[in-house]
Amino acid sequence: MSYRQYEAWGRKKLILDAVEPTHYVRNKLVMRHIKRLKQMGAHHVLEIGCGVGHLSKKMGLMGLHVDAFDLDKNAIALAKEVNNDSNVTFRSQNLLKYKPIKKYDMILMIEVLEHIEQDQIALEKVYTMLKAGGSLLLTVPAFEAYRTDFDHWSGHIRRYTKEDLQQKLETAGFQVQHARYFGYPLLKFYYFNGYLRMARKKEKLQSGTLPWWISILRVLNKIFLLDLLFNSKKGINLIVLATKK
Repeated sequence: MSYRQYEAWGRKKLILDAVEPTHYVRNKLVMRHIKRLKQMGAHHVLEIGCGVGHLSKKMGLMGLHVDAFDLDKNAIALAKEVNNDSNVTFRSQNLLKYKPIKKYDMILMIEVLEHIEQDQIALEKVYTMLKAGGSLLLTVPAFEAYRTDFDHWSGHIRRYTKEDLQQKLETAGFQVQHARYFGYPLLKFYYFNGYLRMARKKEKLQSGTLPWWISILRVLNKIFLLDLLFNSKKGINLIVLATKK
């Protein structure tokens, strides 16, 4: 995530992360997996690249114990401001420099890996931070063919295919349990014909003014959940669940 977004948007970023369709659908999908993993015994969770803590807060309310960190100090300050759940702790931290004092049942990297230059090294480090049998849940943007200027502005070093990411995970020692593309057909149309058009208006992004259509999306974003009925290779994102052997 570009640091400029949290600095510019402030508390309004909480609204964007909750209702904007690409975030909304992704978070719904991620939470489905988290609930299953909790039922299977996951208790201690680390969220890497937590942003303003939307998912971490939800996990804390579920009774999970969550350590969450992000490079962006603005995001962490906001996360601390709006979350007082004793189950969740936030800090500003660089993954590659992080020295955990415990191992985790579950680690989340939601739209994070694409920002890390040394992604293979990052995955190998995450592997060491999991308990035996622990799970890594991550999402990334899919396919270099979908790259636009917005990827550069957002700090996306790369986009992934399922095969590329699975190979990197297996090289790190993981066993991939589940991998699927998502974000098609409705989200793909919205992303390229709505979201990106607004994102290109940099003066609005820099001013932190919420676009007029956010109020509409508070109601209509549920329609985009229909995309989760599809498992198409045309999806704009990729979600993977992998376990430590």
